Amino acid sequence: MRGPVRILHVDDEVGLVELAATFLEREDDRFVVETATGASEGLELLDDDVDCIVSDYDMPGTDGVAFLEAVREDYPELPFLLFTGKGSEEVASEAISAGVTDYLQKETGTSQYTVLANRIANSVEQYRSMRELESSRRRLDLLFEQSPLGVVEWNEAFEFERLNDAAEEILGYDESALLGESWTRIVPESQEREVSEVTEAVLRDEGGYHNVNENRRADGTVIVCEWHNRVITDEAGDVVTMVSLFQDVTERKEREWQLERHRENLEGLHEAANRLYVADSAEECYDVMIDAAVTILGFDWCTLAAPAEDDEEMFEIQAISDGAPLELGDRPFGVDEGVAGHVYQTKEASVVQNAQDSDQGEPTNDEIRAALTVPVADWGIFQAVATSRGAFDEQDRRHAELLVSSMLATIDRLEQQTELRERQRELERQNDRLDEFASVVSHDLRNPLSVADGRLELARDAIEAEQRTGDQRIGDDWAAVAEHLDAVERSHDRMQSLIDDLLALARHGETPTELSPVHLATLVDDCWAAVETADASLETDIDLRIRAEDTRLRQLFENCFRNAVEHAGPSVTVTVGELDDSDGFFIEDDGPGIRLEEREHLFDFGYSTSEEGTGFGLSIVAEIVEAHDWQIEVLDGSDGGARFEVSDVRVAE
Repeated sequence: MRGPVRILHVDDEVGLVELAATFLEREDDRFVVETATGASEGLELLDDDVDCIVSDYDMPGTDGVAFLEAVREDYPELPFLLFTGKGSEEVASEAISAGVTDYLQKETGTSQYTVLANRIANSVEQYRSMRELESSRRRLDLLFEQSPLGVVEWNEAFEFERLNDAAEEILGYDESALLGESWTRIVPESQEREVSEVTEAVLRDEGGYHNVNENRRADGTVIVCEWHNRVITDEAGDVVTMVSLFQDVTERKEREWQLERHRENLEGLHEAANRLYVADSAEECYDVMIDAAVTILGFDWCTLAAPAEDDEEMFEIQAISDGAPLELGDRPFGVDEGVAGHVYQTKEASVVQNAQDSDQGEPTNDEIRAALTVPVADWGIFQAVATSRGAFDEQDRRHAELLVSSMLATIDRLEQQTELRERQRELERQNDRLDEFASVVSHDLRNPLSVADGRLELARDAIEAEQRTGDQRIGDDWAAVAEHLDAVERSHDRMQSLIDDLLALARHGETPTELSPVHLATLVDDCWAAVETADASLETDIDLRIRAEDTRLRQLFENCFRNAVEHAGPSVTVTVGELDDSDGFFIEDDGPGIRLEEREHLFDFGYSTSEEGTGFGLSIVAEIVEAHDWQIEVLDGSDGGARFEVSDVRVAE
C-alpha cells in the first residue's frame, strides 16, 4: 500500500474521535484522519479521496447502519468499519446486510486502536487493489472497444472468452461462434505445432510472446496474422487474464515473400547468366533458358519459337520444356496469329491471366489457363504457360525479359565469335591459296614456260641456219620447227589450264553468301552436258533439293565428271545418287578406283596421277565443299571404282 490513507471517522462523542485520530495517526504514519460528529456532517466530508470510513453505530438522528446505506449508494466498495460501543448480534447482522466491511466493538484502553489500525490498513489495501484491478479492467475494456487491432481474451485453457469487433472482422466469425472454442479452431493443421509451442510458453513463463502464423477464417480462406500475446497479472503476481492483440499481415507478408522470391530469382538468373556465358551454341543457350524458366522462375511449360526457315509465315518450336504438349519442330500457329503473333509483331510483352476467355486467340491446349509471352528481339518469341488462372504478374514478366536479354547477349557473342572464326578461316584459306598460287607460279607455270622458251630457241636456230646457208629446204628441218612450235602450243595450253584452275580456286574458295534451293537431278544433267565425256554414260538416282550456291555446285560436279573420264577412261559409267540418311549425295564410277596410298593426297593442290592433269580439279572440289561447311570422303565404289560422298548438306524443302 503506497501513499497516505485518508480516514473519515464519524462519532457523536467529540473527545473520542479526537483521541482515536491521535492514536490511529500514531499507529501508522500514512494515516490522515478527518472527523465528523454525525452522519450528515460525514456525508458532507465524503469525496473520492476518502480511503476508509470508521463510524459509530449509536448516534442521534441517523445511526451507523443508516449512514452505511447512504454511503453505499455512491461508494459501493469503499471500506466502511463499524466501530461501536453498542454491540449485539442484531446490529452486526443488520450491518453485514448493509454491506459493512468490518465490525469492531469499542473497548477500554488504547490497545483497541492498534487493532483498529490493522483492520483499516487491511481493508484499504484490499480496496486499493480492487480499484486498481477495476481500473485495469476498464482499460482493458477500452482496449477491446477502441483498439484498431484484433483483440482476443483467453481463459486459462487458451479458449476464447472475448473478441472485439476488429477480431471478428479479421477472422470472419461472430464472437458467439468462438466462445469456449480452442485456438485450434482458427489455426490450420500445418501450423498447430508451432502455435502450440507459443501458447505453452505463454502459460509457463507468463510473459509476452510474438509470433506470425497462418489463420483460417470462417469462410475457409487462409490469411497470415501477426500476434502479440501476453499474460496480465496483478501486483501479487496472480493471473488476471491472457490477451492477444493481432492484425492481418497477409499483404505485407506477400510483399515480403515477393521480395524474397525476387531476390532468389535474381540469384538464380545470375547463375543462369553464368551458364549462358560458357555456352558454345545457340541450341545450348535455348536449353539453358528453358531450364532456368522452369527451375528458377517456376513456370509450368515454356517454349521458344521462331519463324520457320522454309516458311516464314509459321512459327516453329525451337526449344521446349519437358512435359509440354508440343515437340521440337512443331508449327502450332502463324506469325500473325493469337497472342504469340501479336507479341512478335508489336515487340511488346503480354500477360494473359485467363487464356480461355482471351479475345486474342484460342490456346493450343485445353489445360492452358494463363500465358506470359515475351519478344526475343526480331528473332521470335518466348512463351510460358500455366494451368491456373492469374499465375503471372509483372515480376514474372520482368524476370522473363531479363532471362531473354541474357540469352540474346550470349547468342550475339556466339555469332560474333563464329563470324571471327569464319573470318579467320577465310583468311587462312586465302593465305593458303596465296601460298599455292606462289607455288604454281614459281614451279608449275615455270616448267611449261621454260619448255616453250627452249623450243622457240631451237626453232629460231633452225630458221637462222636455213637463212644463213640459203638452202631452200623444207624437209626435215621444217618438220623439226613444226615440232618445236607444237610443243610451245602445248605448253601454252597447259599454262592456260593452270591459270583457269587458279582463277577457279580464287572464286570458289570463299564462303558462299547467297544460298538457294537447287534440284540436284536437273543440275547434274546440265553439268554432264557441259563436259566432254566421249563415250562415257551417266546414271542418276536422286530427287534431292539442297541449299547451295548454284555456280560453285556446278563446278564441283563438272570437275568430278572430268576426273572420272580422265582417270577411268572414255567409256566409264558415272552414277549420282542420294545418301541413305538423306543428308547428302555421292558421285561414283566403275573405273579402276583410287589406291589407298593416293587418297591421302587426292585433294592436295597440284597433286595428280595423270601427266595431263593440273592437279587442281579435285582441290577445287574440296574447296567448294569446305566453303559450304560440308564433308567429303573418298571410298570404293559399288563396282570397284572411285566413290565421292558429300555429307552434312542442308536439305531444302
